[in-house]
Amino acid sequence: MKLRSVELTVPQPAAAAEFLEKTWRLAPVSAGRFRGAGSHPWILSIEPGEPAIRSITFSGTAAEVKGRSEVR
Repeated sequence: MKLRSVELTVPQPAAAAEFLEKTWRLAPVSAGRFRGAGSHPWILSIEPGEPAIRSITFSGTAAEVKGRSEVR
């Protein structure tokens, strides 16, 4: 199983975007979405708001996820 994407809310999206681009070297692909070096269209999303994790998405084969329950 692999980490697919993370969605965050942050109080200062412009500052967060600058950090993601300059420090983590993620490429902006659309408003608030950033791409890494892999094949996924985006791996991290930010929106304005109180600091929070909106979602964490994983991907895997049927065998990898069998028996795992969804956590919300």
